[in-house]
Amino acid sequence: KLGIPFRYALCMGNENYLSLRRLKRSAQAGLFNKADEEAQWNGVFDWAVKTETGYRNDLPFEVMPQVWEEVGRQKDLCLG
Repeated sequence: KLGIPFRYALCMGNENYLSLRRLKRSAQAGLFNKADEEAQWNGVFDWAVKTETGYRNDLPFEVMPQVWEEVGRQKDLCLG
């Protein structure tokens, strides 16, 4: 221990977080044609109701980039 007060914050980029708006929109769009992509989307959807942070690395599986691209936050599209 250093004996001095120390505080920190971990900052992650927008793309590391789930967008609930994009997740809901993707549910209506039927974006995924392949069974494995659809299964991953279902996994993300189930996880979305449980997660406190929406942080991608908290997913219990490695999500395919093409799936995350449709549900993850994008700074140019983020409304809040």
